[in-house]
Amino acid sequence: MKRKTIWWIAMAIYLFVIFRITVFRSGFSFENLFGGTLNLSLFAEYMRFAQNGSWRVFLYYFLGNIICFIPFGALLCRDKKTGAAGAFITALLFSVVIEILQFVFGTGVTEIDDVILNTCGSMIGYYLVRRITD
Repeated sequence: MKRKTIWWIAMAIYLFVIFRITVFRSGFSFENLFGGTLNLSLFAEYMRFAQNGSWRVFLYYFLGNIICFIPFGALLCRDKKTGAAGAFITALLFSVVIEILQFVFGTGVTEIDDVILNTCGSMIGYYLVRRITD
């Protein structure tokens, strides 16, 4: 099988899994359109977790948002035409799309924090693969 085919299959599987986890999870329905919650306070929930001593919850969400997007950046890096700026913009837009869909379908909290952490995770994946393959 050609490498490009494997790359596309891996990307399709990753996208299916990430959309299943973030948007099309339990509670998804067309009856709850635009029923999501919007939180634009930068890292306010994380600070609340830290102040309450909920370190497991803090780490779960903080690291989870980063770790879940490392594969996206790694897959972006496999496309040799995508430079760092292109990977950053693609990762940022991908995360924004997920957050908008969560709001539209009411399946999560739309947070600017998630966009930042998801993009950071993607760039970590991008640079890890770039470092290994160069």
